[in-house]
Amino acid sequence: MREKLRFENMKVWKDSIELTSDLFDFIDHLEGNKEFSLSNQFSRALISISNNIAEGSGSHSDKEFARFLNISHRSTFECINLLHLIELKGLISKEVKEEFITQLDKIGRQLEGLRRHLRRRSEIPRS
Repeated sequence: MREKLRFENMKVWKDSIELTSDLFDFIDHLEGNKEFSLSNQFSRALISISNNIAEGSGSHSDKEFARFLNISHRSTFECINLLHLIELKGLISKEVKEEFITQLDKIGRQLEGLRRHLRRRSEIPRS
């Protein structure tokens, strides 16, 4: 049996792919409404969250990994912005939008906490 990769053990990565899976179902609905540009951008932003966690976990330093987590964190903001735009177009209810935003905010907080932890750890002189 293979050993799990670093990111596969991370709760934030697991949460992000679960949310991405849920939101992909919603994105399929957008494409049915001929909102391809919104659905395409939304898909890319969502995938960026988990991809940057995974890619960054292969970094050789905590500082470099923290940089990838920052990109992932910024992608959560992009997704929240897109949800607001989708609501303005009448393609999502306020309640569903807020539920997704709550989940994205939770992931964003996890990412920020992990990033702070990595930065503090990389600042400690190693003996």
